[in-house]
Amino acid sequence: ISAFNTFQYKSAIRDLGKIMKFDSTRVEEISKLEPFGASNPSPTFSVRNLTIKQKKLMGSTKEHLKLVIETPSGNKDCIWWSRGDIALVENDKLDIAFAPQLNVFNGKTDIQLIINNL
Repeated sequence: ISAFNTFQYKSAIRDLGKIMKFDSTRVEEISKLEPFGASNPSPTFSVRNLTIKQKKLMGSTKEHLKLVIETPSGNKDCIWWSRGDIALVENDKLDIAFAPQLNVFNGKTDIQLIINNL
């Protein structure tokens, strides 16, 4: 693993300021640190002052939260597993801690943000 990959990723929160710094190449580099688990936590990043454009609940019992947030580089999908109960509405501002992930659907690859905390 290169020095870039080991750059203090373990459980550190990095304030990126702008999500647009993530591209598929960067997310693939991060995935080289897998498998993530108790002894190798997923890298966590943060970004502040995001605007919620859309809120949806997912899952058979609506237990998961999907947000569409506005960023300088366009809208991004965010998923927060098992947190469908959180009280958020469109146009709310929030800060998030997240792990980026590649999502492939219908042949299209996008970066989605897996929320760890608000």
